[in-house]
Amino acid sequence: MEKSNKYLWLLAAVVVIAFAGYYFMGGNFDMSSSDAAGSGIDGIKPAQKYKGSQSAKVDLEGDEVQQLLNNNDFQKLIRDENFRALMKSPVFEELAKNAAFRDAASEDGLSELSSSGSMREIVDSKEFSSLSRSEEFQNFASDDKLSDMIKDEQFQNLRRTEGFEDLVQSDVY
Repeated sequence: MEKSNKYLWLLAAVVVIAFAGYYFMGGNFDMSSSDAAGSGIDGIKPAQKYKGSQSAKVDLEGDEVQQLLNNNDFQKLIRDENFRALMKSPVFEELAKNAAFRDAASEDGLSELSSSGSMREIVDSKEFSSLSRSEEFQNFASDDKLSDMIKDEQFQNLRRTEGFEDLVQSDVY
């Protein structure tokens, strides 16, 4: 028993020295139940949560913005579930991040083409709708070789020739 009493006294001395060291190093033993977070455990302080603003200021006051927001076509578009799904899709997000797409979308010619009556007729046609849904078209359109060909200077020169235009408009094509 004498040996276990020595260990007990040694353990008590270590605990007292640890508490004394903590106190002299600036430790604080002041814990009150008013600091508790309501869990029933005394001495527990509530968490300090970040309460910053998570909103960003968006200017919606310009004439152009108001015209867009009041446009019937725009209103229909933002209510369309398919459009919303497209906007949320990771594929569209990647497309929007693509520098080449942003450059092409910002060109005046693309804007004129997309708003032309002929383009609207093509896009609204059942043939175009059927084509754009086909697996072959999806594979073709997503191939990098297609975008490389379209960007190629020789293809651009060929596209501008009268013969190319005749080929596109012919019944064979």
